[in-house]
Amino acid sequence: MRLNIIIQINKILLLIFVNALSIQIFSQIDCREVEIINVPENRSERNINPSISCDGQTIVWRGNDGTSNLIYRADCDGHVTLVSDQTVINTRPQISADGSTIVWAGYTVGDNFELLDQNIYKSVNGGPQTLVSPITSTGTSINNDTPQVCADGTKIVWRGYLGNTEHVFMNDGNQSTQISTSASSRNSTPEISDDCSIVSWMGFDAISNSYQIFMYENGVVKNISSPNGSIKSYNQVLSADGQVIVWIGRDQNEIDQIYMYQNDQITRITDNMPGRHMYPSISNDGTTISWSNYNELTSTTNIYLYTPNGIVLVESYSITAPRPIFLKTSVSESGNSIVWADPNDNIFMHSFSDNHTQTLATGVNLFEQALQISCNEQVVVWASYVTDYNTTINRSICADNFCTALNEDLGAAEPIADTAIPTMGEWGLICLSLLFLIFGIQSIRETEISVTTARS
Repeated sequence: MRLNIIIQINKILLLIFVNALSIQIFSQIDCREVEIINVPENRSERNINPSISCDGQTIVWRGNDGTSNLIYRADCDGHVTLVSDQTVINTRPQISADGSTIVWAGYTVGDNFELLDQNIYKSVNGGPQTLVSPITSTGTSINNDTPQVCADGTKIVWRGYLGNTEHVFMNDGNQSTQISTSASSRNSTPEISDDCSIVSWMGFDAISNSYQIFMYENGVVKNISSPNGSIKSYNQVLSADGQVIVWIGRDQNEIDQIYMYQNDQITRITDNMPGRHMYPSISNDGTTISWSNYNELTSTTNIYLYTPNGIVLVESYSITAPRPIFLKTSVSESGNSIVWADPNDNIFMHSFSDNHTQTLATGVNLFEQALQISCNEQVVVWASYVTDYNTTINRSICADNFCTALNEDLGAAEPIADTAIPTMGEWGLICLSLLFLIFGIQSIRETEISVTTARS
């Protein structure tokens, strides 16, 4: 009886050990080699400004066929379709978090091939290109650009000119409204929350005579950054849930600081950190913030991460260039992962759950620091030069059977993406686990034989 209990315990421990090894082997999925998203049949050499849906399944970008700047869309399997079919100069497409709606700014062409005014357009669920701007209750806006769209695609915001003033506008699917007020001018870089209720932007404040950060909610606009005492506020980002707004402000001593607005309170999250700051990125719930810092005293470029537990230095690089160098960062929805490009043209992803860093690509010449990780950490996309003019859209997939879930919803029999092949290190762990399994089974058999012999 006692030996039988020992045998059963050994079996259980062996199974736990093997399962633990299996979890360790397969829970840490390495990202695949870089894939270039190609436009079939048409020439597209200047591919820039990628935007990605929250699940990573859909990518949109602006390409150029030698005549026109066009908007393209790629599905998870890399199938590419043309989105824009009415406009010739199209810029900076954005895709809603649910992947349903693509928005962008585009010019139409007159009878004599002259460029007419630039307006905002959208395509919903792969449908035709339709006009969003420019008619509002206050007039007709012109030179409309930099559109952003909320998670379900129902509301779109952008910057345009009304009279001689740059304002922020919103379209709810039925009508367009000017949401910025006379309290600010030179309004730009609007962002909208996932639930479509909150909009933030940078504007020139008429009272402080400086750039400040404004917020729109429930029909009310207010300057949220003026109480911090900074002489200039810019580079703002809005968390997807709309609860946190982060920006860079220059204080009275001309020192860059990073500020956070939450629950009607302003918090300065840097404490006189030396150097300049750029490119803040924020997780969906606003709990994690990353940014790039250049310290001219030490000639270093640094990547920092802020969480409720404080600020940590993710990476630091010595810089020999005579000018400041800032690096683009992007954090995932949960804040668990961060991606960045270093000064040596490498792209990295670090997971804080297992403290694992992997190199996604080397020899990358980023276009305009365009780099983005999907909310679920499964896809990283970027635009990069391959020649002085030609640029490509690249992606690295960090998930097994990436298209499987989508294709199951569509009733497909087989997944499109290949299953990731274990690395040499993973094969080693697999072999080790098999050896332990064989050894464990053999030990159990020997014990059972010994028990049988003793009984006989």
